[in-house]
Amino acid sequence: MCGIGKYLHIGCGQSSLVVELLQRSMDAYGLDASTEIVEKNLENAPWHFFKGSIAEYPFKTESFDTVIIGEELFHYAIHDFNVVFKTLRSMTKNNLVLYFPPEVSLAIAPQRPESKRIFWQRLAIDAGFRLHPRSMLVVPYNELENEDVGKFIFFERISDVALDKFPMSWLLANRDLHMDMLREAGRRSDGHVSRYVLAAMKVRPGDTVLDAACGLGYGTAVLAACSPGAKFIGVDIDPDSIAYAEANFAADDSTLSYQACDVTNLSFLPDHSIDTVISFETIEHVPDYEIFLKEVKRVLKPDGRFLGSVPNLWCDETGNDPNPYHFHVFDWNKLNEAVSQHFIVDGRWAQNAGGGFKLWNSKRSMWNVPLDQVDAIETEWWVFSACADPRNHKDLPYTNPFYKDINITAPQHVHFEKYYDNPWIYRVMVQLGERLSERNVLIKFCSNIAGKSRLGSADQGASLCVLA
Repeated sequence: MCGIGKYLHIGCGQSSLVVELLQRSMDAYGLDASTEIVEKNLENAPWHFFKGSIAEYPFKTESFDTVIIGEELFHYAIHDFNVVFKTLRSMTKNNLVLYFPPEVSLAIAPQRPESKRIFWQRLAIDAGFRLHPRSMLVVPYNELENEDVGKFIFFERISDVALDKFPMSWLLANRDLHMDMLREAGRRSDGHVSRYVLAAMKVRPGDTVLDAACGLGYGTAVLAACSPGAKFIGVDIDPDSIAYAEANFAADDSTLSYQACDVTNLSFLPDHSIDTVISFETIEHVPDYEIFLKEVKRVLKPDGRFLGSVPNLWCDETGNDPNPYHFHVFDWNKLNEAVSQHFIVDGRWAQNAGGGFKLWNSKRSMWNVPLDQVDAIETEWWVFSACADPRNHKDLPYTNPFYKDINITAPQHVHFEKYYDNPWIYRVMVQLGERLSERNVLIKFCSNIAGKSRLGSADQGASLCVLA
């Protein structure tokens, strides 16, 4: 979650966490108010335990990349927590981890606010942290429906520059149109972030990724944190949102960049220059979404991937969406018809969050729905995955981002363009973990290639192999 760096566990007690981190090559230290406990721990790890607490802190500010704390927090009254969390922010360069072993979390009376995850999230956010962009890799979206405090809660420190320029008051003033979901706790935040975590699983090694209509850029940062992609570009029509994204995310991550532009005119991007396009909650906002879909098709490589989402039937009794920023109402059939005009749809997920416009009492959930399932699905959102169709691009010079930096003396099997008549089919049809994920869609694609490719070609052989 937090990477290589210098760790401090405050109130470490007799926990083995510091020793376990040391065994994994982390530069880890423990801090405890008990002289007896510190001396005992020093027997297992000399020089790595110190006597002290938050109130008696023996180190300089920002001495650690990651600060871990849990039971120590209960030495303070609730009205002191705001000061405590601001103090914790001064101690860490990057990460704050709340670590509650089961015996600690189970000891919190269920009627107390400290027993709920959202209590600690709001405290940390108010103190200048954001939800860690990798959090759902540890606690998946569906499991967040249990709102009790878990073993770990992860946060990332916001820089002083970004916090001064964009305080919470600025965010709340723009909340209805744009919000940094990493600085909001609750169902709405969880729902939005979870889509980006899902999308990150579809980003391939070395990909250049475009987040179209990125808003405040938090999703682009989640993609960068959770995926093996190499370059991440966020675009949004609102210059203030782009300024926020640059200050909060791009300033600390060279793989991220942001640009103000209309998603229906991505003219700064060359044709076929993007490996993956992510665009959540976008096409319902675009007056002519066909223009947008054509622009996505233009910038995507022939073996590229496109993921997006729309609200499902968000409409009132007149059939119109009451949201003034929404121009269209979608169900799955309308969405599928629009996207299938330009791409090969190979996956869909239904998602609920509850507490919003529709299905108010539903639980947090996201589940895969087979494309051939015709039953009516009651859901708040549809999320889709689609591939560009490589069959008409065999003459376009081939690139594979995963192998672009390999030396010319590399094994010949990585030079797909030497053996396939149309090497662009490789990632869509052959590469495990990257190819079309829906079985029937893959069979249809391979059958088409087998029937139309040159007799005896690698293209035909590969398609027959996959079919077999």
